[in-house]
Amino acid sequence: GTGAVLQTFNGHTSYVSSVAFSPDGTKVLTGSVDHTAKLWDAGTGAALQSANTHRSKQSHHGQYLFHRFYSYR
Repeated sequence: GTGAVLQTFNGHTSYVSSVAFSPDGTKVLTGSVDHTAKLWDAGTGAALQSANTHRSKQSHHGQYLFHRFYSYR
């Protein structure tokens, strides 16, 4: 690799603590200490969905959200 930045995802208000890619590599899910999980288009960097994970006991670091997005393909 060249070390070049391929994409920047802007939208969390604090640092990102976890990242996961969809199986086909087209989407990225990020979890932040700002208590949000965000789903992004990997190619464009556009935010596709956002969820507040602070109140959801099932959403530890976006795991439940990731399962929800990708279990119904």
